[in-house]
Parts: sequence; C-alpha cells; structure tokens
Amino acid sequence: MEVIKIYVCSPYSAFGDDKKTARDVAIKALAEANEYFNGDERYELFSPVLNNARYRNLDYDEVMQICLKQLDSCGAIFVPSQKSCNPDITQDSKGILMEMNHALLNGYAIYDPGALFGAIEI
Repeated sequence: MEVIKIYVCSPYSAFGDDKKTARDVAIKALAEANEYFNGDERYELFSPVLNNARYRNLDYDEVMQICLKQLDSCGAIFVPSQKSCNPDITQDSKGILMEMNHALLNGYAIYDPGALFGAIEI
C-alpha cells in the first residue's frame, strides 16, 4: 500500500504571540483533513505548525525554507476551509501563499475544500 504524505497548512504568524490559537487551528486543520480523506490510513497527515516548534528561534525566511522542503517531502498540500479557520486569515497568510505557489510550481496535488485559492495564478 502506497502512503501519500499530505502537508496540512494552517496560519501561524497571523496569530502573533498567541501560539495556543495557532496550535488549536493546526489541530482543527488536521481533523478537517482526516475527515476529508475519510480517515484513510494511506494518507499520512503532516502539520508544520505542530511539528516545527524546534525552529521557533529561526527567522521567518529560514522557517519557510524548512517548510517548503517539508512540503517537497510530502508532494501534496491540504488547505483548511472555514471549518478550521477564518478564511480571511488563511487567505492573508503569506506563508500559505508561498506554500501554495510552491505546490503549483512543482505540480503537487492540491486539496482545497474551501476553494480559498481556486483562482490562484502563477
């Protein structure tokens, strides 16, 4: 059985010092992705917000480079809908926009149930 790794993005810096909210949204995004993929074990879900705490002392650009490498190791991206986070916050996320552009440029599968980035052009 082939395992498909899915990079589950969620806003982070948008919440400033409120790391609890950032983590809560990331957990909701993982739950939404799990529901979207119907709990299918072939889909391995990866949350950069929940897994990258050890990089918190790096600057934004360094962290984003790590995130894009992690996205490369997944090869698919999931964008949470309004079920997990206010769509305005998600759409205004510079990091998610970078991740979406990276996914588009590399031909990765994009799962965007809220169609938040349906009109994105590169």
